[in-house]
Amino acid sequence: MPADQDDDALDPATLTVAWWQWAMALPIEPMLDVDGSMCELGDFGPVWFLAGTDGIRDDITRTCQIPLGARLLVPVATRYIARTFAPRKGDPVPGCEHLQDQAAMPPEGLLQATVTLDGVDVGPVAERRIRSPGCFDPYPWLPAPEDKPPPLAASDGYWFLLEPLPPGEHVLEVNAHYRREGQSGFEIVQRYRYVLRAGMGARYVGL
Repeated sequence: MPADQDDDALDPATLTVAWWQWAMALPIEPMLDVDGSMCELGDFGPVWFLAGTDGIRDDITRTCQIPLGARLLVPVATRYIARTFAPRKGDPVPGCEHLQDQAAMPPEGLLQATVTLDGVDVGPVAERRIRSPGCFDPYPWLPAPEDKPPPLAASDGYWFLLEPLPPGEHVLEVNAHYRREGQSGFEIVQRYRYVLRAGMGARYVGL
């Protein structure tokens, strides 16, 4: 996230919105990273964003260098729903309430979820649900479209905001399985591992 953000920007819900905007801004979605070679792209400032997977690749291990003093925003099981940038003529335009409903991830859908840091459980995942505060523009750097509804998105899910790590190498592991039943049902599986090298020659790459 940008280094000039004030304390309000460290609000977890605000951070998750910034995370999705960060993911949409990169030339390649960070969820597709298989080894950590992308983990510094766009990351700078007081909070570093880590990425989950696309749900297809399983058991990914990424090795990343991170600066000392940076908090880490970790997605465990998350969902993002956006209306298309340019809906086809005659198509209904979903509003914010519809997007929020489609993104909703109530805790009863958590079938399994653990997050460990250096082998120690960091806390109950079910208590870490974060919903976007209303809806948001997923592409705030683009000019507003003319004569068309602006892009709009909502997100929901489970995240951890970890305190800065001490110097050295650390292992973060995420395992999660989420299923929402019903007509708007979906399933999310996340299994990934980070080898995090705190203060060990981190490089800074900004957007």
